[in-house]
Amino acid sequence: MEASQEKIEKAAVRELGGIVDRCERLEDRFSTGDKMPLTDGAIDLYLDHRRKGGPQHRVPVQIKGSTAQAKAKKSGTFKYGVHRDVIAFFQREGGGLYFVGSMPKARQPVTMYFVIIGPHKAQQLLAKMSSAQKTISVRMERLDSPKRLEDVVGFAVRERAQAYAPRIDLTTQDMGKVRVTPLNPLDLTKPVQLRQLEDHFYVEVEQAQGYWVPVDIDLTIYPGSYLPRNVAMQVSCSDVLYESAVVRQTGEESGELWLSPALTVKQRWSMAGGGDQTLVLDTQGSVVDAHKALSFFLAAVSGAPVLINGRFATHLPPDPTPKLKGEWARARELHRNLSLVMESLIALAIDPGNVVYEDVIGKGGDDLVQLHDALVGGREVNVAIEGVGRLDLTLNGSRIILIVAPGSDDEHKRFFNPFDPANRSLFAVVWVNEHGIEEISATAYDGLGAEDFASAMNLRLEGIVEAYKREGDTPVLGELGHRNVLKMLAAADTADERRRGLLLQAAQELNDWVWQINPSTVHDVNRLQIIRRRRAFTPDERRAAITLRQEVIATKPPNGRMILACLAILLEDPDELAVALERLEQHELADLQSRPIWNLRSNQSPTIEPR
Repeated sequence: MEASQEKIEKAAVRELGGIVDRCERLEDRFSTGDKMPLTDGAIDLYLDHRRKGGPQHRVPVQIKGSTAQAKAKKSGTFKYGVHRDVIAFFQREGGGLYFVGSMPKARQPVTMYFVIIGPHKAQQLLAKMSSAQKTISVRMERLDSPKRLEDVVGFAVRERAQAYAPRIDLTTQDMGKVRVTPLNPLDLTKPVQLRQLEDHFYVEVEQAQGYWVPVDIDLTIYPGSYLPRNVAMQVSCSDVLYESAVVRQTGEESGELWLSPALTVKQRWSMAGGGDQTLVLDTQGSVVDAHKALSFFLAAVSGAPVLINGRFATHLPPDPTPKLKGEWARARELHRNLSLVMESLIALAIDPGNVVYEDVIGKGGDDLVQLHDALVGGREVNVAIEGVGRLDLTLNGSRIILIVAPGSDDEHKRFFNPFDPANRSLFAVVWVNEHGIEEISATAYDGLGAEDFASAMNLRLEGIVEAYKREGDTPVLGELGHRNVLKMLAAADTADERRRGLLLQAAQELNDWVWQINPSTVHDVNRLQIIRRRRAFTPDERRAAITLRQEVIATKPPNGRMILACLAILLEDPDELAVALERLEQHELADLQSRPIWNLRSNQSPTIEPR
């Protein structure tokens, strides 16, 4: 026979009071028949067992009775519906304790359960409820000892700081150090999920001033074994060897070895012994990564075992299904084509390790396969390309610039890299003017624009100065070289970090060569703006720029106004720049704004607009 609700609640109050009486630092402030709708009193927490000086803290409580019981005795938890008004009250009061006494049958002992509803938990519970919802089911834990109750009350007291803590937006600032305090011990041998709606814990983050602030977040704590770590180890299949791996555990009986962006070995094991490994290919990484991963995979397909530190790890099924046979055949074809792509890139002096694999999936990669014999073997090939001259192969935003030349008949063409010194005799650089077409002494680089320098992969920039030296040291070549310095600087301003470094180095070397042909203040300015793109000036470099400015003021060269404006930009002098810009003619200002040095203006520099 079930007991009445009123009797159960009275029994729950007596049971909880008895537990409080056995706690040296606690004292109850509740009684049966309490008519207050939101609280049944409070529990006081004293500083020590002597209880001198009054209670240190007081925590409001609500006590209910129920005939329900934990569904699983092992878990020691069950769900109970808590009223919205009680949750809102606890949120306003800095948190509280909600107790439920369970008595499934009359005259049975009461089993006490609790939930700590701190400000953060209260906020999440209210946010989860609809506007018409009166109660919400909350997970309750069993209260099994006086020591447990003291811990619970102390935890509730500590959570009261959540009510007064400033709100911190963790999406816009670095969390720094994090401190997690759980009510219950955590098993950190596996990932632990902590959820405000289900668990008792609070999180604090350390601020710059050294104090800790509570934050309202859910989180997952991973053991160290779940964090990726680089391990020196040998993973091999046939003659394909990886000498390190990024290792991490992914589950209680699973993990993975990340050998490269293109290849992962996933592992599963059993505590009773045994396990298996799976090879996973990906399209991430470079062409070299993908080619090596496919070589490893195909060696395994051919029956070679996968070895980890020389010990057998796994092998692929010796009798594959028809579906697997089809996938393996496609892998072999892909591997063959990637080998041809790599050889074509190497012939063009392009490092396949710097080419993203996804960039050669599609037409760009197909073109490199089709032109392999021409680029690697120097043979003419039969391709459906109209005309001769420049040809751009596109690789997802980057490009390869080739020259198409006639073959032995209309159906065949020859292809070569114009930036390879060995091919200089295969093409002419021409100038089109009012007199017609005139061949001039120039380099393959002189037909490029800034966008070509920014995106073309086969330029051999380390050889650009030698290309000019082979043509001579005439003033015309010096002027062409000066123009290419400016084009490379403009390209460097839009390039990624690796390509930016190559462009700036080539611009520096070419500018030094141009200066030797025709020493000029313009080339001194270019040298300084190359430095400024790399770093701030040293004191000596800054003095050199100031000295150059003084020389220009003293000598008044024809382009002096432009040079003074350039030096003001380089010296980051907004007042001087404002004066220099005001003195420019409209065509001079337009010319300055079209040059790459204009990109170096600081945010504080003025902008001059035509009247």
